[in-house]
Amino acid sequence: MRVGHGPIWRLAIWAMTGLLAILPACSLLRFGRSSDYAASEFFQKPPAAWSTARTLRVVTWNIKDLYWLSSNRAERMAGIAAALVAARPDVVCLQEGLVAGDVAIVANALRGIGIEHAIDYPSGTVGSGLWTLSRFPIREAFFRRYSKNGAMLDTAGGDWWAGKGVGLARLEVAPGELLDIYNTHMICNLGGAELRAHRLVQVREYTSFATSATPPNVPSLLLGDFNCGYGGRDSDHLHDVMRWEPMLQRRWGYDHVFARSSGGGYRFTPVEELTIRGEVRIGDEPGTKVALSDHDGLLVEVAIAPPPLPPPPRVRLP
Repeated sequence: MRVGHGPIWRLAIWAMTGLLAILPACSLLRFGRSSDYAASEFFQKPPAAWSTARTLRVVTWNIKDLYWLSSNRAERMAGIAAALVAARPDVVCLQEGLVAGDVAIVANALRGIGIEHAIDYPSGTVGSGLWTLSRFPIREAFFRRYSKNGAMLDTAGGDWWAGKGVGLARLEVAPGELLDIYNTHMICNLGGAELRAHRLVQVREYTSFATSATPPNVPSLLLGDFNCGYGGRDSDHLHDVMRWEPMLQRRWGYDHVFARSSGGGYRFTPVEELTIRGEVRIGDEPGTKVALSDHDGLLVEVAIAPPPLPPPPRVRLP
């Protein structure tokens, strides 16, 4: 018998061919928010600089909330929600929040302390996993999807399917006064030189987006899981080339908070830093506990001072 020429084999070959043709398009099934930041009303009419200094408490946390790949999600999300409520932040940036129902547990708890605004950034097939939750109204949101996100067949990493990128949430902290919050989750370095090259591309696309998308007179805080520590080409690009200010005292780990003054003039001072970690009990057996996530949550309280007022014009006496 000659294998491969019967109707069942032909049907199987057609099905495989069709699947291979469809798979690349699957990552486009979910469209992120607009990347056309130039259409923002605040580029047409830039806002005024802040009139007064403010202190904000911001959190970045990779919560490891994935279908099938993370366990004990309901218990961990309840624990994460309780830990965030105790920390009393103003802005929370989550990564790997891929299950909307689980993130709702966190969002519902945060509403109790006045964090009533939330936004996600749909992308790829399963979503970017990025969420920004805020005490302040979100006036605009934009998303820049990274052009390099690993390989389609890399099911262990899954970055290609998530369509990772950087999300911008533009907050109105006071009438007419804005703050830009950037949230990202970059590719994990588990695949050698190729994925390291992809992450460097992501760092450059991230910095290009963040330096272009913020209007004049608007300060920025840039948070997320960068999947790179200090001392490599990626972090050197942020520190030495872009000269963004790190707000965290610690100089290890992959999760970071940076500050940037659009056009210069804003001054950023870290006031307090808090690592958020803990365990939750699983089941009825005593001593059966799991960590809230494989990342710690990081909170930093930042004092932001507006640019100084220009000196009054000198009056020439007759």
